Amino acid sequence: MKRLFIIIPLFIAFSCDLDDSTPPIVRILSPSQGQKLQGVCNVEILVEDNKSVIFLTVKLNDDILTTIENEPYEFSRDVYLWNTEDHINGEYTLSAQALDGSGNEGFSSPVLVSIENSK
Repeated sequence: MKRLFIIIPLFIAFSCDLDDSTPPIVRILSPSQGQKLQGVCNVEILVEDNKSVIFLTVKLNDDILTTIENEPYEFSRDVYLWNTEDHINGEYTLSAQALDGSGNEGFSSPVLVSIENSK
């Protein structure tokens, strides 16, 4: 008895747009470079992409403060309320990172801020 093997190629479709190589544009609008912060502060971030952004991560000294996941959007102005009293006084670097639906990552320029809470 001879066996016949038929190989059928399997194609897997990803939700990535292979033509999209443009990373999201990410900018921290506030706080500004060198700003002194205390209490609860707004961290305002502008994110733009030619297709869609699926999430935004806000970092403090490379530690994640928050991740904002939304429906895919092309343009967004997100505000995160940051309680600086959760951190000791000193200098910190804020940054943001966005990922679009095609897997492209965009990064903000870092923003150096000082926390000066009275204790």
